[in-house]
Parts: sequence; structure tokens; C-alpha cells
Amino acid sequence: MNSAADHARALIIVGRHADALPLLGQAIAQSPADSELYGLQALCLSNVGNQKEAVKQAQTAVSITPEWSWVHYVMGLVLQRVNARNAEKASRHAIALDPDMPHYYGLLAHVLALQGFWNESLQAAEIGLELDPDEEDCQSARSQALTFLGRSDEAREYARRTVSQNPDSADAHADMGWTSIRVGDRGAAVEHFKEALRIEPDLAHAQSGLLVALRSAFPPYRWTFTFANHVARLPLQFRSLVFVGLYFVARISAGVLSTHPALWPVLAPILVVTGFLVFMAFFEEPITDVVLLFHPLGRLAIGRSRRIQGWVLFAFLAIGLIWIPVSLIRHDSGIVPGIAVAGFLIAGVTYKIKSSPGLHKFAFWTIVVLFGLMLSLFIFTGDPPSPASSS
Repeated sequence: MNSAADHARALIIVGRHADALPLLGQAIAQSPADSELYGLQALCLSNVGNQKEAVKQAQTAVSITPEWSWVHYVMGLVLQRVNARNAEKASRHAIALDPDMPHYYGLLAHVLALQGFWNESLQAAEIGLELDPDEEDCQSARSQALTFLGRSDEAREYARRTVSQNPDSADAHADMGWTSIRVGDRGAAVEHFKEALRIEPDLAHAQSGLLVALRSAFPPYRWTFTFANHVARLPLQFRSLVFVGLYFVARISAGVLSTHPALWPVLAPILVVTGFLVFMAFFEEPITDVVLLFHPLGRLAIGRSRRIQGWVLFAFLAIGLIWIPVSLIRHDSGIVPGIAVAGFLIAGVTYKIKSSPGLHKFAFWTIVVLFGLMLSLFIFTGDPPSPASSS
């Protein structure tokens, strides 16, 4: 009997993946040939953001019992955050070994959706639902696929029926919320995400959905979210072509404008739109996080760590805005507001580091400390006068 393994399983059930990892290490030391323990360790590592190590442990589990479908399912779960195509291969392998497991089809439907194969995703979800009509991953995948296939009314009706049949299911309310926001009903989405979080306060699917719903009240985010949804209808291999196309359109427009200034009324909107999309691609998260600090539901959608980061970014913006009139009155060079805005922007870029939460935090706080020291230096020792005032 492996008591460490039993304790780890109990912690995993309640979502305490970080706490389960040391116990799984002890359990593996006692039973080094137990592929289930490596699979559980892979899932925990994936949930705490260590994807590279998670893949290694999943590979170990597969190497010990390659004939067991569950270890291939775990490999698919881990790889879906790293490589959707390889995750698809792993999930198909799991299904080939055991075609009667409905949640395997739920995983397959999800990784097909990540690649933009919406018809195939719908088919996989429906096979899983034939095996188990209440399989929640398949229900979620079916609603999502219907929405992106343009069958919004059918998606909404299906999600509504799922909620009515499972009114106490946090996942059902979260799926209804996501369906609502994709069809533009932000109010209904917020209510369903709130209900999901009332039932299960730590449900990540609902937290991320509520965050999107609240951010959508901010028009620039809503525009980029709508654009991203349209791009997501395309297969994965074609999505990058959209952005490459936008880049060349902007370059060609800028080149034509430099030689034909009279075309400014026609070409300027193109440059503004492409510039806006690029800017929001990098900074929509930090900007909307700052806005949500003052929203009554922001605490539900943004965790404590993100709120702290949001307040730091707000401090950079506040210092920059306050110091602009100070610099004008004192005829300073404006280096303080420049540093403050640069600190906000560069720290905001770290939000794009998705593969490793630890790396994101390290990069964010390193930048904050460096720019904080520079701000302190110029605020307390004095901003040099501008060249115009010194002359």
C-alpha cells in the first residue's frame, strides 16, 4: 500500500495539484514502475504550468505501459497546451486502444477545435455523447463547434438544454456562458459565469470566461475578441496567413502613402486598424486588467497575483499621467512620464509569456524593479530640464 499515492490522489481530486507533487515524488520512489503515478505527476505539473517536465513524465508513463489507453489520454491532455497536433495523435491512440471511453472523445474534440477543424470536432463530440449523453467535455466541445460553424441558435439551444438538465453543474453554466459570449450576449454570459463560480469557486473554465466577458465591456477588447473569433473559424495553418496578410497590407499602404500623400484619406484607416490590432495583441490583457481593478466583479475574474500586478501597472500609468503636467510646469525633459509609460508597456509585454507562469512572474517583477528604481532616481533627484528651457 502506498499511502503517499493515496494522499496525492485525494489532493488532486480537490484541485491541490502543487501540494500533490511532493507526495507523488515520494510515491514514485516507492513504486518506480507505476505508470499511473507518472501520469498523475504529469497532470499536476501541467496544471501548475511546468509543461516541459509534464511532457517528460507523460512520456515515462507511456514507456512503462504503452498498451494502457489512459497514459495516452494523459499525454494528450498535457500536449494540448503545447502541441495540438501531437495531442490529437495521442488522443486518437487512446481511442484506438479503448474506443468506449467518452472523455477520450471529449479530448479529441477539444484538440481538433484548437486546430480549427470544427466539423471533425463536432463529430468527435457527438460520438462521445452517444456513449455518455452527460459527458461534460463533449457537451462543451459540441456547443463550441456549433458556434464556430455558424449554427449559433442551435449552439445556444443545446447549451440551454444542458443547463436545464444539469442546473447544479458548474461546467454546464460555464459552457452556457461561453456560448453566450460568442454570440454577443455579454449580459447572459456574465450571469452564467457567476453562477458557475458560485457552485465551484475555483473552476478555471468559468474564471477565464468571466474575465473575457468583463473585458468585452471595454470596446477595444471587444473589437479584437470579435476579430479573433472570426480568425478562429479558420484551420490553424491558415490563421497565421491572416496576420501575414495584414502585415503586407500595412507595409504596402505605408509605401504608397509615402509617395502619394493625396491617398491619405483612403490609406490612413488601413494603417490605423492594423496598428490597433498589433497594439491590442500585445497589450489587451494588461490594459483590461487595470480597468477590471475597479469593476465589482473583477475580484472573481482575476486572481490575487494578477490583481497585484494590475495595481503595479496602474501605478506606472498614474505616475506617468501625474508627471506630465508637472514636467510642463517645471519645463523638465519629460523623462519621468517616459520611464513610467515604458515600464507599463514593457511589463505588459510579459503577459504574452504563457508557457511558464514562473518565467512570466520573474520577467514581470524584474522589469518592475528596474523601472521602479529609475523612476525613484529621477523623481527624488530631479528630472533634468528640457533643452528648450535650458537654452
